[in-house]
Amino acid sequence: MSDSVPTKELRSLGLYELAENWEVIIKQANRARPSYQRFLFETVTREYHRNVERARLARLKRAKIAETWVMETFPFHKQPRLKKDLVMQLYESLAFLKEKQDLVFIGPTGCGKTGLATAFLIHAINHGARGLSLDFSELVNALYQSRGDHSERQLLKRLSAYEILLID
Repeated sequence: MSDSVPTKELRSLGLYELAENWEVIIKQANRARPSYQRFLFETVTREYHRNVERARLARLKRAKIAETWVMETFPFHKQPRLKKDLVMQLYESLAFLKEKQDLVFIGPTGCGKTGLATAFLIHAINHGARGLSLDFSELVNALYQSRGDHSERQLLKRLSAYEILLID
């Protein structure tokens, strides 16, 4: 058996973390001398975490989020009438997602509606949900076009496959 890295084989099995970090993982194992079971457990766990992260990043990319806004940067101090505790409870619990509730943010231009909605969308995606961000005019155009080419059912089926839609 050769001591070279079986990169081709590992990649074909989808074990990218192991393929990319073979030498480091082997050095750590030689130094720590874990049991075979422990070594396999740690290796599989590393692959799992890498796959989870890649899936999360892919969901974020497919969501087509124009600007990345996160709750940690929302200026609650500029919106004193906004009930921060209520917003944060809803945000952290993801209750709106679990209970399939609609969230509607209403207010004047520049008060943070898009920022809040985007933060909720990103948070849901980071917790495994499939989401999509689209502009209201894009949605209306897509609906008109689907009406014209008789593909309304396909469009609605595609949109309803998302657990969370941000329509701005």
